[in-house]
Amino acid sequence: MPKKIGFRVRLDGKSSAEVRKALKELQTKKPEKCKEILLEWASFIEGRAKEIVPVRTGNLKNSIMFEILKGGFAAEIGTHVEYAPYVEFGTSRMRAKPYLVPSFEQSVQIFLEKIRKELSK
Repeated sequence: MPKKIGFRVRLDGKSSAEVRKALKELQTKKPEKCKEILLEWASFIEGRAKEIVPVRTGNLKNSIMFEILKGGFAAEIGTHVEYAPYVEFGTSRMRAKPYLVPSFEQSVQIFLEKIRKELSK
C-alpha cells in the first residue's frame, strides 16, 4: 500500500467480534480457505468503497486499495490520500460522507455466512 496516512479505523462491536472469532476458527481449521475468503472479502470491500465514495476529481476513489498482511491472514483496506479521513468522518465545516465503514458493514453478514458454511463442511 502506498504511503500511510495518519488514521486507522478499528471496528468494534458485536459484528466485529463475530468476524474476528469466525476468522480465527477458520484460520486454525482451514488456513488456505481462510486466506481465500479474506482475499475475496478485502476485494469486495475495496470495490464497494469505490462505488460509494464521493467523487470530485477521482483521486480518492482511485487510491482506495487493499493489502494482504500477516501471511494472508489479515487485510488492510484504505487510501494514502491526505483528506480521506475528512471525507469519511467529516469536519466542523463538512458533513461526513462515509465509504469505508459502510462497505465493511454491508459485507459482514455475507462473509460471516461464507465462513460458517466453510466451517460446517
